[in-house]
Amino acid sequence: MSFPIHDAVDYMLATKSAQREYHEQQARASASGSSHHLAPQQPTHSHHRNGQHPAAIPAAYPHPPSAANISSQSDQHASISQPTGQYPGLPQLPPPAPVQQPQRLVPPQPEQDHQAVERPAQPSPSSSQRRAVTPDLGCPRPVVPAARGRAKVLRPRDYYHMARLAATYDPWGAGHGHKMKTWDALLQELKRIGCCGEISTHTLLMNKVNMMVDHHDKGDLPSTNKDIADALDAPEGHLFAAQLDRALHCKEQAEEKARDKDAQSQKKADENETGGYTLREGSLQTQTNPAEIQASASSTGDDGSVADDGSVANDGEEDGPPPKKRRRTIDHDMKILLEKNLDHSQEVAERDDVFQSQVLEHLKEGNRLTKEANDLYAEKQDALLDILRKAYA
Repeated sequence: MSFPIHDAVDYMLATKSAQREYHEQQARASASGSSHHLAPQQPTHSHHRNGQHPAAIPAAYPHPPSAANISSQSDQHASISQPTGQYPGLPQLPPPAPVQQPQRLVPPQPEQDHQAVERPAQPSPSSSQRRAVTPDLGCPRPVVPAARGRAKVLRPRDYYHMARLAATYDPWGAGHGHKMKTWDALLQELKRIGCCGEISTHTLLMNKVNMMVDHHDKGDLPSTNKDIADALDAPEGHLFAAQLDRALHCKEQAEEKARDKDAQSQKKADENETGGYTLREGSLQTQTNPAEIQASASSTGDDGSVADDGSVANDGEEDGPPPKKRRRTIDHDMKILLEKNLDHSQEVAERDDVFQSQVLEHLKEGNRLTKEANDLYAEKQDALLDILRKAYA
């Protein structure tokens, strides 16, 4: 025996009709704001031509149902009539098993007084903030969007203190290795007095101060920030023009010192190069007699050409005597220097001889005077001794 096809088709149509009606009712309920408390709808009982009803189609809950919904659902499932009619010659189909819905354990809630609890008024959300609803809890959760647009510009007060502290700290004239430390100290001082909160690094502060000073000195430049130009060209910009003059003076002095230092360094480098070249040329110069050098130069050819074998071409003339071996002679300047040194040494030696002779004469005179004094003392002692002898005789 085979199951009739038209019975299976009727069963499928009844099932899809029940599902469609349930989804339509759920959509209407969600539109009216009661989608969280929607109870399942009983399927439509489409009567079969033989009197048999199709099986009930259980509906799936979008959210976990409450205890009241579970009890009502069990009653509705119990009230649905089960199929009783049997087709002749067909096997008996088992009845559909009831759907077991999970139960959610609800913790016991403490007893609360049914009094109106005053809640603080919530501020209305602005147009720049969006509100999202958590699906499972149903509580609003504000979502703060990211900041858009340009950052906050500095105020004229910030520019005034930037110019004032730049003229006071003078970071342009700081020594080597202390420029960035001075800019950092300037930034910390600005933070301490509550200015320039948008500036986070000393490099950004240095660029802004340099832009201010350049704009104050040379006028509107293509590289100047528009915010700085607007702040300086504003009516209140004349309030800190004096501070910018001080800062500009400090910067010009630092640049002038840097130029002088570069000029001195370049001059020293040129002197070292010139002196080194002179020393090298002097060390490579041969110390020979100029007359012999001239004779050697005249002995070579007029054109000074040299043959392949190393001989000097002499325009067909016979080779003269071989050149003499060059003797090593003293340069004229060196000779004069040596003579001066020798004369000086002789003068020093003569002065030493005179001094030594004078010292010797003084020593001799001292010895003579000492000897005379000793002789006089000895004579006096002898005379005293004679007197004593005569007295005791």
